[in-house]
Amino acid sequence: MLRLIVTVLIVVAAYWWLAPHFGWPTLGELFYVLGPDVRVPEVSLPDIDLPSP
Repeated sequence: MLRLIVTVLIVVAAYWWLAPHFGWPTLGELFYVLGPDVRVPEVSLPDIDLPSP
């Protein structure tokens, strides 16, 4: 398991270092495009009536 984690970290670090030199998309762009599609539902907040002073 440790070997797998270290291998993934090495690949990610190598990509992070090489991407700007080769004109590849950054890790942030890759995560945005390939990452999870999380959508937050639009919920309106209730109106709170405050007492007047």
